[in-house]
Amino acid sequence: MTPTIGELLRLQRAYYEAISTWERHPWGVIGLNVRNPDSHDSNHAYIDRQVDAVELAEILRHAAAYYGTKGIGPRVRYHIPPNSEGLEGHARAAGWSVHIEQETWRVWPTDDGREKAPEVPGLALSLSSSGEREELLAVCNEGADESTVYRRAGVWATLLASDAVDCLIARVEGEPAGGLACVWRDGWGSIEQVETREAYRRRGICTAMIRFMQARAASRGEKGLYLYDTIDNADRIYAREGLRLVARPYQVHLWHEGG
Repeated sequence: MTPTIGELLRLQRAYYEAISTWERHPWGVIGLNVRNPDSHDSNHAYIDRQVDAVELAEILRHAAAYYGTKGIGPRVRYHIPPNSEGLEGHARAAGWSVHIEQETWRVWPTDDGREKAPEVPGLALSLSSSGEREELLAVCNEGADESTVYRRAGVWATLLASDAVDCLIARVEGEPAGGLACVWRDGWGSIEQVETREAYRRRGICTAMIRFMQARAASRGEKGLYLYDTIDNADRIYAREGLRLVARPYQVHLWHEGG
């Protein structure tokens, strides 16, 4: 069973909703996490249906007013499809900046089965608790700047506290080497925050982590796993783990000048 594009659009919100509070609106949702104001994933408005230029203008005004009262720079996102190219010009004319990136969406249905993970000397995989946040941060913050470190600390604190999320840590000879999060919703698990420390790359740790979560999905009776990324040349890596390429949509990021 492979989810439709519409289902994937809804499932993609699972990660964002795990790290923030979201309000429903006729055009989509608006998220807020005042404890992590620099996290764009936690604080943005998302348009989840097709809109026209007039509706977009109203949404942009609403987002600017909403986040302005919180002291947070306003951000708005949507996908092409279901929206059409051309809205970006209207956003620019209204004083908003635009960034468009192509995403790769991959799915592994549980009924596809899985292979046994490769043996990695000294590797131990385990689900994490909040007491292991610093080890996960040591993995994902390697080489990151101070603002990124601060933002990710808030994200992982929220993920570790959520009953809907499994956080996985990989250790080699007791040292934190890799990690990821899996957000469960509607029978599917969204793989997020996949990282391997540089010194431990090309040993099969990413493969082992993905296959651990495949086994976890099967044991929970879930439909499968899905993964979104913007990483160049990642197709071979994830295809090897049975994650099928299902779509390459574009996500549009809008933010207000000065915000």
